[in-house]
Amino acid sequence: MHLKANTPYALLMVGCHFTEGPIRFPNDDSELPGILVKLDEGLSVNELLIAGAQKILGDTIDGKSLDIHQEFSSPLELKDGEAATLYLATIEAKYDMGSKEWKTMPELIREMPKDRGRLAYLRAWQVLGGGLNEDVKAFDVEDLAKSLRPQ
Repeated sequence: MHLKANTPYALLMVGCHFTEGPIRFPNDDSELPGILVKLDEGLSVNELLIAGAQKILGDTIDGKSLDIHQEFSSPLELKDGEAATLYLATIEAKYDMGSKEWKTMPELIREMPKDRGRLAYLRAWQVLGGGLNEDVKAFDVEDLAKSLRPQ
């Protein structure tokens, strides 16, 4: 399966499973959590996401060790107004995290502004928790409040 994107940028959340502790996510210090990748129409999204992961995790990462969740993508907006798509991947980390201060998904979400941008990350968290197998949805509080108001 090949991912398609209708946005100029992608943000990749790579959930790293270590031998102990919760899944942690590397960050490239872009404005939102994850690894920011500029998309190029000439290359597949999967190839670009793998290259983005290699920037942070090293050349040992390849398409076989990085499990990109093909069924998940969620649109979001960067702080400068540019459109982006959030993608999710997981990997079994076979090396010591060392001094890296990677955070868990709940820690990342708590640090984000309480706006619509968090919704894509909440959806990604649901996917990691098996949410694709369940009939659950994340809602923006404002949208939910509008739908519950009497007409």
